[in-house]
Order: sequence, then C-alpha cells, then structure tokens
Amino acid sequence: MIASNAGQKAPLDVVSYLHPCGPATPEKSGFKLGAWLKSLIRTMQKNAQLRVDRNLLLAMDDRQLDDIGITRGDIEDAINGTYRYSSSSVIQKPASIEAETVDDDDHKLAA
Repeated sequence: MIASNAGQKAPLDVVSYLHPCGPATPEKSGFKLGAWLKSLIRTMQKNAQLRVDRNLLLAMDDRQLDDIGITRGDIEDAINGTYRYSSSSVIQKPASIEAETVDDDDHKLAA
C-alpha cells in the first residue's frame, strides 16, 4: 500500500512558527482580478470624496471655518483624518469682551 497524505494539513515549520508575524499559513495562489478592481474602485471613490470635501472647506471663509472649529492650516489634517481637536485650536474671545445686554424697557411697545 502506498501512504497518502491527502486531506492532511502540512506540518508547520518551526522557524515560521516562531516568526514574529506568526506561523506561515499557505495562501491560495492566483491573482483575483475582481477583488483588485473592487479595491481600485473603492479607492478612487474615496479619493474623489476627499477632493470634494477639501474643495468645500477651502471655499469657506475664515468665519465659517471658525464656526466649525478649524483654521485654514487644519484643513489638510481634517481631510486626512489626523486632525486632533484641542481647546487651543479654537479662537477664544478675551474675557474682557462681554455680550451686550439689551434692556427690556427699550423694546416695550407703547401702550
């Protein structure tokens, strides 16, 4: 009789088992064109959306950017996802400026 290894897993090599990335597992060979095309299309769609978002932010004036808490220098970080909000990145009004109050007497209708 001839011994057959059909249906049995190949033993792992000790060197590959101790490798920092983990044991080597056999991968299916062959290029998957469909998966590559899906990945390419997804990447192109993502880049197109990032371009639209960047142009939208660049079209805003400084007051609008201040309203959402970023400056012109923060736009690229916001688009790339590396922007980190901090209270110092938002321009704060000095404490000496207080909101004007309106007296109720000034707005009463003459009866």
